[in-house]
Amino acid sequence: MKPMYAAAPEFATSKTAVWWDMGDCPVPDGYDARRVVPSIEGALKKLDYSGPVSITAYGDLKHTPEHVLRRLSSTGVDLQHTVKELRCSHMYSDLLKWREHNPPPATMMLISDQVQSVFCYGLCRLQQLEHGYNLVQAYAHDPCLLSPLYSTAEWLWESLLSDSEPPTQFILQKCSQTAKSAMLHCRSCGFVGQCLANFTKHLSGEEHAQEETRVTQSTCPSVGPGYEKAKVMRMRINWKNCEAAPEFATSKTLVLWDMGDCPVPDGYDARCVRPSIEGALKKLGYSGPVSITAFGDLKQTPEHVLRRLSSTGIALHHIVEEVRCTLMYTYLMRWARVTPPPGTIMFISDHLESFSIGLCRLQQREHGYNLVLASTHASTHASTQASVIVTSAEWFWETLLTDSETPRQFLLQKCSETGESAVLQCSSCMLDCQNLEMFTKHLSGEKHAKSDFNMIMSTRRRYEHKQSEEENFQRSKRLRKAFRTGFHFGNYFRITNSGSRRRTRFQK
Repeated sequence: MKPMYAAAPEFATSKTAVWWDMGDCPVPDGYDARRVVPSIEGALKKLDYSGPVSITAYGDLKHTPEHVLRRLSSTGVDLQHTVKELRCSHMYSDLLKWREHNPPPATMMLISDQVQSVFCYGLCRLQQLEHGYNLVQAYAHDPCLLSPLYSTAEWLWESLLSDSEPPTQFILQKCSQTAKSAMLHCRSCGFVGQCLANFTKHLSGEEHAQEETRVTQSTCPSVGPGYEKAKVMRMRINWKNCEAAPEFATSKTLVLWDMGDCPVPDGYDARCVRPSIEGALKKLGYSGPVSITAFGDLKQTPEHVLRRLSSTGIALHHIVEEVRCTLMYTYLMRWARVTPPPGTIMFISDHLESFSIGLCRLQQREHGYNLVLASTHASTHASTQASVIVTSAEWFWETLLTDSETPRQFLLQKCSETGESAVLQCSSCMLDCQNLEMFTKHLSGEKHAKSDFNMIMSTRRRYEHKQSEEENFQRSKRLRKAFRTGFHFGNYFRITNSGSRRRTRFQK
């Protein structure tokens, strides 16, 4: 069961706009269509949403019974006829227009099975860039997998309709309040009206059929991960790092540095790493306190590098490669729990996508963390340009280190300020110490080697178990589909299950 959060105070009385995909989530057979609006409103009211609700339904309305259209229209649902291929495009473009004309706070509700596959990428970036819009969802089939798109409430479509049983008197009152006020729109031809008879007559006409064929053949969908990523890439051709926003200029900055991906270059003075990072941030107006934690297999790092990093106050965490990203993310979540926004998070890593779901949800949920990034390779940098995560500044790791010319006097001052007070931690053995000699001796010991080995093997077993679960889940999905559509054995023999009956038949 996914969490259902009550409306935050700023959303309790604000507007709610609903975009409903009737193709994925139709009115069930035998269900009174007049109950749809009060059921949606009832589900929202249970979570303390009491503001005005507007509902727009999208679908191929030629195949929707006229009595269903009439009953939906009578309760104030705006009806938009669109071909299947462009349904999501129209929903998303209308959502963007609505946001332009309705400043936050406001709530958006999407009723569709396409949220994860089609809307997710664009909405994730939008929710990170423009704070103040709350999102809730309903779908016919639970996507099961964790999504980077953060929503405060989710329902199964049929459960939403059946959980709320509004009395007949309420339905009649709703119809009398909104009768004939809903808009009827054909997106293929541009027809707009409020008379259902004229609308259905238009949809059944030859002129409409011809125009719909032309539109279907000549128009490409303008929503989806591929389209959105291409749009982001075009926007970022002339990318420039953004100056620190006022709320982040003096706030805390957490730096999580993956030394496996972004090591100290050979011959580079490790004492320059911290002032180089701080210098790059200061050029953009970040002047708040900076804490840096480095993660890596420190047995492979020369002792003089560890000593110089530690002398500038960089905390060092030894961790095997297999769980490095996991530990970095855990560290981030702990920091976020004790450091309320505003704050800046800097990742120095080539594996930003390993953190993408958690980071994306954090930025949508908390609305106050800024993200900046450094990575090593142009290919990695290019891939992050189309990432679902929104960053305000990005650097190449070696460029960041060389752009800052740190004077020797500053290095000596920095080292004298911090001494060897930085934390040295072995995450395999859960050992903390502040003495580098003791730390390196521990890392070279037999007991530590066993702990590293056990952690690697445990991680591999968990990974194999997860892979097995995912394979079984996919197999069970195919099995459920087969029971709905039939088991196919070549072209001759087929077994199907319809309801509770099972039948066998030969196909010609």
